[in-house]
Amino acid sequence: MILGIDVGGTHTDAVLIDGFKIRKKAKVPTDADDLLSCLHRVATEILAGEDPQRLQRVVLSTTLSTNAIVQNKTEPVGMIVAGGPGLSPALLPMIPHTHYVAGYVNHRGVIAADIDPDEIRMAGKKLRGEGIRHLGVVGKFSTRNPDQELKTAGLLAADFRHVSLGHRLSGHLNFRRRIETTYLNSAVWEIYQRFVKDVLQFVRSQGIEVPIYILKADGGTFDVAKSADFPVQTILSGPAASIMGILSMARCDEDAIALDIGGTTTDIAVFADGVPLLENLGVTIEGRKTLIRGLRTRSI
Repeated sequence: MILGIDVGGTHTDAVLIDGFKIRKKAKVPTDADDLLSCLHRVATEILAGEDPQRLQRVVLSTTLSTNAIVQNKTEPVGMIVAGGPGLSPALLPMIPHTHYVAGYVNHRGVIAADIDPDEIRMAGKKLRGEGIRHLGVVGKFSTRNPDQELKTAGLLAADFRHVSLGHRLSGHLNFRRRIETTYLNSAVWEIYQRFVKDVLQFVRSQGIEVPIYILKADGGTFDVAKSADFPVQTILSGPAASIMGILSMARCDEDAIALDIGGTTTDIAVFADGVPLLENLGVTIEGRKTLIRGLRTRSI
């Protein structure tokens, strides 16, 4: 059996699959301040009379991060950006609380100018004074050599709740998109940590000892515990779940538009000859172009 759970902004839904057929389904209201109780209620309903030992895996999806972004309810983020010469900051994404610092790695991955530790510490002090507790650090060619991002994080990590590093989120060189991706990873980090904590506590309390996966923006899955460091990978988890559900049930082989009308957002996707369109370079959410490979959707 497979247990699927979707944690939405309004309801938490669950379905129990047995032999590729729906065995049970359940729905409870979502309490964003107490997700653990929502998971317990929906699991109690759907697993009543079932043997948890028959479970093969649990697969989750959620719109919590998506909802937070489109409703502008994310955490404020401070950005430390090292762009080097030849690129005006005016050409980069306009993100509040951004500090452009000296030091850069060239396109070959060679350190062309060292960072200034005093400048980094001063930027961190100013961000803390502004009430910032989540940080993103991005260097223009850090994917070729992450040394300066790592040193910057080492100087500031103790003073912030979390530091997201651009080179860990994508190996692509697109500097603008890597900045946006790093920003969003930090912006939803706090929300997503609570989600993962509640999920792991829930499965322990239920005695479930099978792999626990979370749906990514591209319709694939990865381990929910490992996803805690990369919450930006799940920002369109809920909309991706809608598309995967349509693929499994609708047998569509022509052009079509998919609408998932939820309590918080309406998620829109396009099918071409029955195939969902893919944002191979990276999805766009609320005007922010990322490097997160995903299915082409819009959440309104």
